[in-house]
Amino acid sequence: MNYLASEKHRQAEWKLSTKYLSRPARKQGLYRNKLYPWALPVGLSEENLQESIRKEAIDYFRRNRISWHMASQVDSPTNHLCSSQVMCVNTMFPFIHAPEKLRSFLEPIFPDIEKILPIESNGQYIAFEWLGPQNYLHEEPKLGTIRHRGLGNTSIDFTILVQTSTQKKRLLLGEWKYTESYAKSNIRYRSDSSDRLKTYLQFLEDKNCPFDISKLTSLGSLFYEPIYQATRHILMAHEIKKHHPEIDEVIVLHMRTERNRAILKNPSPGLPEGDTVYDSIRGLLRDPQILIDVTYEKTFEIFHETEKSREAAYLASRYRL
Repeated sequence: MNYLASEKHRQAEWKLSTKYLSRPARKQGLYRNKLYPWALPVGLSEENLQESIRKEAIDYFRRNRISWHMASQVDSPTNHLCSSQVMCVNTMFPFIHAPEKLRSFLEPIFPDIEKILPIESNGQYIAFEWLGPQNYLHEEPKLGTIRHRGLGNTSIDFTILVQTSTQKKRLLLGEWKYTESYAKSNIRYRSDSSDRLKTYLQFLEDKNCPFDISKLTSLGSLFYEPIYQATRHILMAHEIKKHHPEIDEVIVLHMRTERNRAILKNPSPGLPEGDTVYDSIRGLLRDPQILIDVTYEKTFEIFHETEKSREAAYLASRYRL
């Protein structure tokens, strides 16, 4: 049984036994025209978010015109219990107005953080599905002429701005992984035969590109997931630093579960050898430290030593954190 199948089974059992869902939410849910035990009823998909953040998180997504992935209803999260986006919001949104708790959470990864700085607005310390103030990678909007957060552009799952002990400003571009696994298929060309490389070629061929492309057998070697996604994040990080001299460092942070081993396999034959796909990507970088992958189990293991909130109890129950 692969990790997604095992998590579907576990989430279905959680749905039937947990105190965190209403009784009607325990019924099977319709997902892509079929009923499944690991899905919530469509009309109760809001219960996919823990209650303490539910209203504010949904309002935040609506106010910022952020798309919920795989959602059946406008302005509501998906009813799929194994959604990475939902897990990210459930885990990180409780920190949105709590900079000290957020600093404590990030400390095992970045022990030099002195304080968390506001982002997007005063009193807000995390941005979700973040695009930034400009189109750094010159990507064409998927729908119409306006870019949409979370849909058809390189959106960052969570973004945090920090000040280090050496008074540097560091921007963290966070990606959240849960049950993902990827086929060994090259996705350079879309279904309409258009070439994804065309958008990013100017950045990859730039003399200051963060990638040493001479180590690749071809640029097409980058178009395997999750390599393609990490490539866009790294190129975006480089462009942000170039356009915003007030930011000293931009780091790409991929959070993943230690139980999903499939995501660590390198699907591309053209990348350097590495113990994991992330090691292979770092093998291409002029500065390997700009890409960090870490398990959230390890991070929460330390954080839970002092954090005993109802949100922490929910995460322990729902995701074994």
